[in-house]
Amino acid sequence: MLLKEAEVWARKKGLYSISLFVHVGNKSAYAAYRKSGFGEHHLKMAKVL
Repeated sequence: MLLKEAEVWARKKGLYSISLFVHVGNKSAYAAYRKSGFGEHHLKMAKVL
């Protein structure tokens, strides 16, 4: 899986975390990332003009 390879690469580089963005309406992607060990860290809010 691509996410696992990214994690392996990041560890080899000495990184302590990786992050990604998920659109609030993309519930299937959100569930997949949660299953992979990702959790909420920041909340970004926006207003469409």
